[in-house]
Amino acid sequence: PAQSELKYFLDQMIQEVKGLEKENIIGPTLKPRDRAFEKAKSEYSHRIPGPPESWLYDVVRAGVICKSYKQMSDVNKWLGKNCHIVQAKNRFAEPAFHGYRDLLFHVSIPFQNELAHICEIQVHHKDILALNDQFGLPKHYEFFRSCFLSPSRPEEEALNDLALMSKYGKIEGTLMKKLLKSKDPEQLRLVAGLCRDKLDEFTRALELYRRALHLQENSSDPDDEKVAATYLGIGQVLGSMGETDESLENLEKALAIQESCLGSNNVEVADLYAEIGHMLTKKGDYSGALVQLQRALAIQETQLGNDHFLVIKSLQDIGLALQEKGDFKESENEYRRALKIQEEVLGDVHPDVAATHALIGTSLCLHGEFAKAMEEHRLALSIRETELGKNHSAAAESHTDIGVLLCQKGEYEFSEWRHRKALRIREAIRGKDHEECAISHCHLGEVLSRRGDFEGAVGELKRAQEIREANVGMDSPVTAGSYIDLGNIYCRHGKFSEALAEYRRAKVIRESILGPTHPDTAWAYMCVGNALNLEGDHEGALAEHRKAVAVFESVLGRSHPKTATGYQSIADALLASGNRDEALIEHRKALAIRANVLAKDHPDTATSCSRIGDLLSGKGDMVGALVAYRQALAITVGLCGEDHPDSATAHVNVGRVLAAQGDLDEAIDEIQQALALRESTLGEDHVDTGRAYQMLGTLHSMVGEFEEAQEYHSKAVASLAKELGKKHPEVKVAMKKLTMAENEEEEEEL
Repeated sequence: PAQSELKYFLDQMIQEVKGLEKENIIGPTLKPRDRAFEKAKSEYSHRIPGPPESWLYDVVRAGVICKSYKQMSDVNKWLGKNCHIVQAKNRFAEPAFHGYRDLLFHVSIPFQNELAHICEIQVHHKDILALNDQFGLPKHYEFFRSCFLSPSRPEEEALNDLALMSKYGKIEGTLMKKLLKSKDPEQLRLVAGLCRDKLDEFTRALELYRRALHLQENSSDPDDEKVAATYLGIGQVLGSMGETDESLENLEKALAIQESCLGSNNVEVADLYAEIGHMLTKKGDYSGALVQLQRALAIQETQLGNDHFLVIKSLQDIGLALQEKGDFKESENEYRRALKIQEEVLGDVHPDVAATHALIGTSLCLHGEFAKAMEEHRLALSIRETELGKNHSAAAESHTDIGVLLCQKGEYEFSEWRHRKALRIREAIRGKDHEECAISHCHLGEVLSRRGDFEGAVGELKRAQEIREANVGMDSPVTAGSYIDLGNIYCRHGKFSEALAEYRRAKVIRESILGPTHPDTAWAYMCVGNALNLEGDHEGALAEHRKAVAVFESVLGRSHPKTATGYQSIADALLASGNRDEALIEHRKALAIRANVLAKDHPDTATSCSRIGDLLSGKGDMVGALVAYRQALAITVGLCGEDHPDSATAHVNVGRVLAAQGDLDEAIDEIQQALALRESTLGEDHVDTGRAYQMLGTLHSMVGEFEEAQEYHSKAVASLAKELGKKHPEVKVAMKKLTMAENEEEEEEL
């Protein structure tokens, strides 16, 4: 209502002020809820009476662009005659800290009898506004605005602090020596905040915060709330540096002080609970994080109401912690609670609503409910493209989400298109060296690898590494993720030594930054174990896998999907070392978790069925193996469709068992289906297609159809030699089988 009332008011102004036209009016617009709350908290939290939001006069705001000072004077006079001016600022007489000059009015707009809205009207001179845009002053304002929010730091002193920084140019050397001798805690906290939030200079921020804390604690009259704020700053910096334990110690000190000063039901105390919850999530302690986040939510609902944006944020944080914990259904429920509030407050086509649809889609994807996930991600994309534009970073994020989902479903061509679309948007608006571009390169590497383009995949992942090493350094957990992604590609394509080197780099980083008991570190242990197993070091592999599982069981619990993956990895290493019975036990543990926690047609459940089929087949239990393989086939076809490479592999597994049972005609049918799928999805020259040719050649030989056997073996030799080289052992086997078919020598087994 306030927007429409202000628009009507401005339309009257256009009619009555000479020379003013519709194109001279900016807005009216609504200040975003999160920005409004941030401003209320940072600028008005100490005003009485509260709440701080009641002091916001610019929730609804508009601008008037005047052609001359005369026209500005006319607008000023018109406002004085036609409305009640609550507050006025002549920023020609006293410019804002960034130097901009205008007239700023807060006016009372009548609404429904005795009610009124307070709205902001900013009156610009067109030439000054043009200079403002030309020199990028809005960006300067956003960058430095936080420096001028402290009620205890006068604007003049804040400007002097920035002038000091400008004089020395860099936050190092002489400037740091000068600052570390400062006896002004507010100056130290201002520069520390800039180092932390704007410059990523975390080590220097920590030094400055600790100097400020020393001065505060040794003051004759310490301000407890300011001491708490410094502990909070130290905790946030340490968290950014990966020092989660020390970060939590400082955050808890800040919490204790704030609870003592403000009481346990204060909104600022809730902020600290949330901050501790975020840090525990980062540490991997999802159960502990949930406790803190739920405490924050309870306070926010009581003090702010159920429809406050901070309540929505807490519900989303709780959903994320539940998602990481493996409770996908509960995670979805929390996200949907947040979504319901957003739709009631913002409507169903707001960008914030789109973000929650995306969160729901990701949770559904992890649970294995791909069709429902796709609905959510497509809805998020539609809202973002309509409200923000097709080339917005949020639209790129949706293309990435859809690309990930399509890759899971095996639709690699469409997945690649989505990721390239996201990359083009990100490069255009962020630049080619931005972290968001690295995300796209990582996903493209995975898709290209699955399509069999090894060199293309490695190129994309190395580009992601370059970007991350330049942006966050070689020793960051983010960069470690790129090393693991590249290791996965090397493993998939048989480059086990190269994979092991990448995994070990990631392991060292994660151990040093996150600690040995973090789930991400445990994942690195498991990756190292997988590479060792494939290299033949089964004992070393088992040691790494058992370390990983110990962490998963301790931190995530025995029913988490990652724990199931750990059991599966142990089983693979046991099988490779000849311990079939123990391996079967571990695989069945993994299957039990997946069948209970994940959707019934989740690909990981199919993987467990397939692995159990491999084991039973190796033990000679063909009946049991056939049951397991058919379960895997049903899940895979139901999930991905008949025209998917994974469906082809499932058909191959069923065909192998049928052949071993002597059902050769049925086996031929299964392998023929697999071949048709691989030819259409992977192409005739792919290694897996060549292997399908070879299997069909062998089966036709076993039933005495040597002409067909010769045809398929000939194709197998051509495909495998092209991909692997003529000297590869697999190619030599294929050539031997071709010779047998030419000589009409019957093969005895598949």
